[in-house]
Amino acid sequence: MRLPIDRQNHRKGQEEPPTSAGPVVAIIAFEVPEQEDEAFLRGSERTREFLRTQPGYLSMKLHRSLSPQADLRFIEVAYWESQQAFREATSRPEFRKASVPFRLHASLYEVVHEDKP
Repeated sequence: MRLPIDRQNHRKGQEEPPTSAGPVVAIIAFEVPEQEDEAFLRGSERTREFLRTQPGYLSMKLHRSLSPQADLRFIEVAYWESQQAFREATSRPEFRKASVPFRLHASLYEVVHEDKP
């Protein structure tokens, strides 16, 4: 599976998306039918175990909707040192083998504001 992020996500005729030299956040929303939670969670754990060994990986949190009827029931928020580190990790064959077989919606973001406690 290849994540549809950045170069794959921009529209035809648009410029290449800019690259970020600093930390990036990958936000990935998954469409997982309610009865598939356990399969998704097992696959997500395999993916996380692979990604956390990759250069540039910082952390990840997986969120589940409180509503079982939500279209996007799981949201993954992963922090990476750079866009390049994320791209390299997710383009490896090992990543494709470990990835979950559910429809997803993904993009990379940069933090523009953060509230600290």
